[in-house]
Amino acid sequence: MLTAALAAAAGALAALGCGGDARLPAGSRAALPLSALPEAEACAPCHASIVQKWLQHGMADALGPLVPARVPARLDGAWHAHTQSGARYRAESAERGGWRLAQEWSIAAPGLPPARREMPLRWRIGAGVQDMSFVAVEQGRWFFAPLEFLNARGWVPAPFQLTHGGGAGLDFRVTAECLGCHTDAPPPRAFPAHALGEFPARGISCAACHGASGEHVARMGEAALTGAAAAEPGILDPSDLPPERQLDLCARCHLEGDAQIEIAPPGAQPFRPGEDLLARRAVLVARAPGDAASFVSQVHRLSRSACFRASPEMTCTTCHDPHLPPRLQTRADSAAACSDCHRGLTHPEVPGSEGGDCIACHMPAIEPFDLPGARIADHWIRRRPQPPAPAGSFREHEAPDGDWEVFRYREQDPPHWSAAEVTALRAMAIAQQGRAAEAAPLFEEWSRSADAQSGAVARLPMLSLLRGIALAGTGDPRGAAAAYRRALVLDPDFAEARLNLATALVEAGDADAALVEIEPLLRSHPLADAPWLVAASAHAAAERTPEALAHLQRSLATFGAQPLALQRLGRAAAAAGETALARRALLGAWSLDPRLPGLAAEVRAILRAP
Repeated sequence: MLTAALAAAAGALAALGCGGDARLPAGSRAALPLSALPEAEACAPCHASIVQKWLQHGMADALGPLVPARVPARLDGAWHAHTQSGARYRAESAERGGWRLAQEWSIAAPGLPPARREMPLRWRIGAGVQDMSFVAVEQGRWFFAPLEFLNARGWVPAPFQLTHGGGAGLDFRVTAECLGCHTDAPPPRAFPAHALGEFPARGISCAACHGASGEHVARMGEAALTGAAAAEPGILDPSDLPPERQLDLCARCHLEGDAQIEIAPPGAQPFRPGEDLLARRAVLVARAPGDAASFVSQVHRLSRSACFRASPEMTCTTCHDPHLPPRLQTRADSAAACSDCHRGLTHPEVPGSEGGDCIACHMPAIEPFDLPGARIADHWIRRRPQPPAPAGSFREHEAPDGDWEVFRYREQDPPHWSAAEVTALRAMAIAQQGRAAEAAPLFEEWSRSADAQSGAVARLPMLSLLRGIALAGTGDPRGAAAAYRRALVLDPDFAEARLNLATALVEAGDADAALVEIEPLLRSHPLADAPWLVAASAHAAAERTPEALAHLQRSLATFGAQPLALQRLGRAAAAAGETALARRALLGAWSLDPRLPGLAAEVRAILRAP
């Protein structure tokens, strides 16, 4: 219950109306309703002005339900073609005022029904300051929509559509890891990882940097009642932290690099403010960064700056008000941060163009190579940076050749990992990118080192999983199975490792052993479709056709949008004379992916069947 003092402060906040603080610059986006951030709601009674600033911040609204009236995107009825795959997409109106994403295929198939798929758009990622992504949902699974909305350009292909030649379409998964920088509410650790169901998506609250507020509110309430100051505030003030730990709070989401490897052991608590981020997360960055930068590159680029390297106390908040959105901080305020450190400096050139200042010249606006159409300030502060390059072609990584180093804020910072462990981390990153042939020899090199038997990296179940994936990709299913078994020794509940182990055993010709391994997943994760599919493959390999079909149908009942499984079921049902089931299955596969080999002929045949 609020004390009188707290209640008065709450009334002061209510008087602001949550529609915009008159002290903030004009032209800001509509403030997020206070009720959308419960943690901020708890802080508001005593910190009204700070909370009101934060409600204007894009980070506070970085994830949430798709409410069409609150987003910059507008439906235009236009189709957007993905020429490599032959599919086209558009966002459409749906029932009850919502939106959906439609996919149609341009494949010529005379006499066959149109191949069309629809999925409701339930959530949006991003506040829409520059860009907004959307989440399509089917049977509780979350997927990135293949279109997103850039304020400056309208509807455009999502970046992942540019990285997959055939187009991932409506099948690119949204996982808890994807959402980690858009919310501080812990998403469910699901299996499969995109089965997020009705996770109540919301943005980033005060707790992300200050920790949970419950103890602080209780202590302050007690102090207000007794009139005695609390001995400890019961909450973190980040300004009390060393500079590196302050940087960690921003680096958690503004240091993407080309790859990230989480070092925390199974069951570890999520990162908490004040912990050493780089001791539990290895971030691999380009060893020699160029003039182009990624959209989430701010901390890496800043670390290259001479002023940062020469200023041990410099952090992100040296230049940024952490609560006020950058778009609402005036250029004069930002440039003043430069003057604070460069007092008395005689500038050799006087800016001659309107708007010329420190930032315009030394932190020019550039177009990120991984988000064409957006604009960011290059945080690599240089005396004479290269003029911003014209928009180029999309690429996913700064160093596609894998010429990486493990990020440190400053060169003099002691490394967290040995040279051998860095080799293992590079192997993991390359394996994550699907480059098995390159990863396998690096894993082998690491396995011969002394560090392969001990240390935090050696104990990572994910290392063994990725090593197994690399071995499987180079044609060694038995070696892969051994690696997956090692992952399960380290973490017996590692569902992905058990699934991969069972798959490797099927491929190695040991179907019965595969069924033994997959059985625990069928019991513990009955709503996961992949274990039932692997069990179906094992039974099929052992020529147990009825069992194979039963497991195949159970997999499809769990998640129906599996075109290969539907085609497989349709073939089996047609062979067994079950025409109605075959027709449903093959038409379902056709609507999802008409490119499947032989599918058009199979659909025609089943449609002609009596």
